[in-house]
Amino acid sequence: MTILYKKNEPNDMANYRPISLCNTDYKLLTRLLNHRMMEVAKQLINENQAGFVPGRFIAQNALRCQVIMEDAERTMNLAKKNNVIHQMPKAIGLSLDQEKAYDRVNLSYLQTALITYGFHANLVRCIINMMGQNLLRINVNGYFTDDVPKLRGLKQGGPISSILYNLAIEPFLWSILYDPLYHGYQMQYATDHPNYNANDPLVHVPKILCYADDAFVFVQDLPDLARFEYHLDVYCNATHAKINYNKVEAISLSGQNTWSYWQARLSEMDITKFTSNMDSNPVIYLGFPLLQSVQQREVFIGGLVDNLRTATKIHSVRSLSVVGKATVLNSLILSKCWYVLRVTPFAQSNVQAIQSICTKFLRKGIFPVIPWATWTKPKPLGGLGVLDVALQQSALYFRWVQPLLHPSDSPHTLDLMLVMLVNKQNQSAYVQVPLLFPLTRTTGLTKQRTNTVTMI
Repeated sequence: MTILYKKNEPNDMANYRPISLCNTDYKLLTRLLNHRMMEVAKQLINENQAGFVPGRFIAQNALRCQVIMEDAERTMNLAKKNNVIHQMPKAIGLSLDQEKAYDRVNLSYLQTALITYGFHANLVRCIINMMGQNLLRINVNGYFTDDVPKLRGLKQGGPISSILYNLAIEPFLWSILYDPLYHGYQMQYATDHPNYNANDPLVHVPKILCYADDAFVFVQDLPDLARFEYHLDVYCNATHAKINYNKVEAISLSGQNTWSYWQARLSEMDITKFTSNMDSNPVIYLGFPLLQSVQQREVFIGGLVDNLRTATKIHSVRSLSVVGKATVLNSLILSKCWYVLRVTPFAQSNVQAIQSICTKFLRKGIFPVIPWATWTKPKPLGGLGVLDVALQQSALYFRWVQPLLHPSDSPHTLDLMLVMLVNKQNQSAYVQVPLLFPLTRTTGLTKQRTNTVTMI
């Protein structure tokens, strides 16, 4: 085993991460076992866990979180208008930070969990032996230590470690999801929808979202927080997991500053980071910004634009051909935007700012000037194949529109959320109508693409 430096103080061993160097036969066996376990993963792991399960996507949880926050903001604004804001819950979200999540897994707990799931005892014994019944020699600056028994934890980066961790944390997720005393966040649009049925298993109350060990918990009030802390303590005691409370970020779902309501209890838990629409920097969840104000949007997108501008300056000093500039722009510069654009809507002014940077980079040193339309035209049609930011944003967002146009018999919870959200915004009983016929949409809905519905 060798250790790699991660960040912060290099003299602190807590800032290093272990990397196990395993034999080829171990990798082949664990890859085979992982392939077989993945065949039943969807049946065992609930859809709120989006990490390392075939057919699930990291952006699904990010978009669900964004939709929930937009609904909370809309509900709070309506309460202000009707002068009933004092009756509204002060719901928050907690972005959890686990300390060395993979390294701390209790293998006895994991063994019990796998047996409970129904995996064969021989398979479970094989997995536990590979994970815990072996010896390590640690490579420190070329010197190897004596043999050290490995008694806990999963080998991060191993073929089978991801699915094993998902199965280990799954009981914690279920304990929250099936707790009748834990309310999470009740989406207003769902209860207002004419087809809403509280007993319908497809209409889930958002309580917790997870991507591997990155969990985001929705807390309605102080009793909810107490229930969450209880379930978390049970899980930590069973698995040896540990939460870095000083790194946990709390965010007001409605954007309102409700710190006075939560301050005493969160401070007792050593949670001091609280974000509302009064703050200039947004909370980043799974790499996506949870925007609550115009200022947060400008700060985040301004930082992204500055990074793009810096990248173009670096590549501008090189003697690139016309085709080379187009290739560099697509692969090394604009690629910084695509991940965020899958969820975060950019206003037209934001897209124009990015396009302006691209144009300056492409046209530098070239005469006569090549029109932007030629740069973005496909190569077979005489263009240079530069990706158009506005079109690419629409193409990336079409991933969320397609299931609404062609609904399946077993829709994802996100699809149900989007259907009800679009219908409520446009006073429509069928989601396809406002999507396909612009005249049926709410007036002014498409002026600015700054939220999920307007983008869709």
